Amino acid sequence: MLAKLTSKNQITIPKSVISAFEGTEYFDVAEDDGRIVLAPVSVGPAEAPSTDRAESISERLAKPGLTRQDLVDIVALARERRPDPAEADAVWEKIERLGITEQDIADAVEWARRG
Repeated sequence: MLAKLTSKNQITIPKSVISAFEGTEYFDVAEDDGRIVLAPVSVGPAEAPSTDRAESISERLAKPGLTRQDLVDIVALARERRPDPAEADAVWEKIERLGITEQDIADAVEWARRG
């Protein structure tokens, strides 16, 4: 099937393809070896972690010299689930593609702490 790119960088996905993703409103868009890859994404309301979890997250964020694994663990703790190493690798690849450094992350954490 063909899909034409408009002057506004929009593409209409054929109904026969998109019908397999009924109810999906958001898609992650990535480039992979010259191909555009769309992956359905489920977006829901964020749930606040329990007080104990929040305190644990705060303690981890207060630690100087955060590592990638620290951030993966923090995200997993916030979501109250075990970290998935494959998912973490994908997140870090995207962060690197965007040019975000560990210092940028540290600066963002410091900014967030100031409230």
